[in-house]
Amino acid sequence: SARYPVVYHLHGLGSNQGSHNLAVPLSFEAAEDAGVIGPVIVVFPNGYEDSFWADSAGSDKPAETDVVDQLVPHVDAHFRTIPRRGARAVQGFSMGGFGAAKFYTKYPDVFAACVEYDGALVTWPTMRFIFPDVAEEIFNDDAAYFDEFSPWEWAGEHAEVLRGGPPVRMVAGPLYTWNRQYRNHLTGLNIPVEYVETNCGHDLNCLLEQQGLASAAFLAEHME
Repeated sequence: SARYPVVYHLHGLGSNQGSHNLAVPLSFEAAEDAGVIGPVIVVFPNGYEDSFWADSAGSDKPAETDVVDQLVPHVDAHFRTIPRRGARAVQGFSMGGFGAAKFYTKYPDVFAACVEYDGALVTWPTMRFIFPDVAEEIFNDDAAYFDEFSPWEWAGEHAEVLRGGPPVRMVAGPLYTWNRQYRNHLTGLNIPVEYVETNCGHDLNCLLEQQGLASAAFLAEHME
């Protein structure tokens, strides 16, 4: 029986695993109907609303461990996946874009490609200023702890590996300032980037409407 590649889709701040489970499959179905991509399995992890896809320091929200150590093996064991890195991608919206960039840069042995939609690609000073409660609860107000889960940090740590991989696909909306900063960070490390700015609000439906087909084509090109 057929086996399929898997796309992990990460939700944004204040949302849960049900937030995008209509829009995202519809977008992939439209891309499949257009002949852009074959069938994929889409998985919607739960990021505890505000974990920034890290393992929280001050509460019980092990979002990163949940995905990498529990969910990926569970999905491969129970569904007809192609159970290897080359057939596994991660994407996300807003906080989930931060998470997708983090998972891709931190675990290049787990995920073959990354798409982020208007990612909240914050640095530590920005996190402390804009999300002080998250900085405290999730990261213990500790820059070094934040770095353990930061796509900024891991891009640098794994730059050599990431240079040889596909581009990080970035689809920006109103958070373009943070996205441009992260794009420039990656290009400064000679990590390839595919960067698009849209006129969308901070709205995944609009971003998928404008760029979903192109993202599906990108994933089809870079996944088994």
